Parts: sequence; C-alpha cells; structure tokens
Amino acid sequence: MHLGFIKSYVPYVKIKLYDPDMDYNLIRIINEYGYENKNLTNVKAEMTSYQSHDRPGFDKLTALALSSLEQASLRAFNVGGITAKLIDIWGVRYTSEEFTVKHNHYPADWAFCYYLAIPEGAPGLTFVSTIDNEEKTRTTIPIEGNCIYYWPGHLDHLVDPGEFEGYRYCCAGNIKITDY
Repeated sequence: MHLGFIKSYVPYVKIKLYDPDMDYNLIRIINEYGYENKNLTNVKAEMTSYQSHDRPGFDKLTALALSSLEQASLRAFNVGGITAKLIDIWGVRYTSEEFTVKHNHYPADWAFCYYLAIPEGAPGLTFVSTIDNEEKTRTTIPIEGNCIYYWPGHLDHLVDPGEFEGYRYCCAGNIKITDY
C-alpha cells in the first residue's frame, strides 16, 4: 500500500489488486459495450453505463473496492469500522489524445479508479484546484496497472490528453459512507 499527498496535504491511497480473471472480464465488457455515453459526460472517451455493478468483473471489483476501502480509510484518516455503499461504477477505454474534463464526484464521500492496462506514455490522474476559474495547483499522480486509487470525492480531477499506442483501461466509481 502507498500513501501519497495531493497539494495541501489531501491524501490519496493506492492499493495493489491482482485478479487476472476479473481484469479479463472487465476488459471484455468494456470492449463489448455499446458506448452510448461517449462524449456525453465529462469523459471524452468510450465509457460504459454508470450502473455496471452486476456485469462480470464489475461485480467482483465492486466487492473489492468496498472491502479495500477500510484499508484506505485507516491509512488516509486513521478511521476504521466504516460501512459503505457503492453508488456508481463504470469502465472507460481511452485511445491516444482522449481525455476527461475537470470534475469531481461530490456528494460521494470517496471516489476511486482501478487501472487495468496502462500503455507506456498514457497520462496519469491529475488533481487541480481552481479559484475563480484560474488553476492554482496541479498534481499528477503516475498510475500503475492493477492498482486502485482512492481519494475524497470532492476533489477536482481530470485526465489530460496524451499520445500512446493501444488502450488505457480503467474503472471508476463513487462510494458513500453509510455508518462509522
């Protein structure tokens, strides 16, 4: 597990996951999806439905994301004993120069992104803070395949366009704390 800090000392947590069968199913479902959401959201790439909870691979990632959240909460805030509910989960397949515009996941308590296949040169996950539409800080976290990253849901973040070969696959989601 790795604990890093975004400017102004807001934590993010990276946890290594390894489940080749889950990854295979996630990539298969993302590739087979119809992409009616392409360019209709902040994601300017091919994207599944926000409600992919019960699809093969996504069901297992949902369980892993919720079970790993306890570790993330302890590491970031020294708070355990939480219960949580996954609100949304979706998959994305980026090609070279595709991106995601600045956004956040509020009112979700936690947001996460699980990275599957990361081609060389693919962009990382960038957190920004703005005041009066002027960017004040920018922190890019290099991403690693088979890792899930958690951060507080209110943080603005984006994916910059980048030049790479192949596909940059990830699955993202929103989590709400239900009890602590």
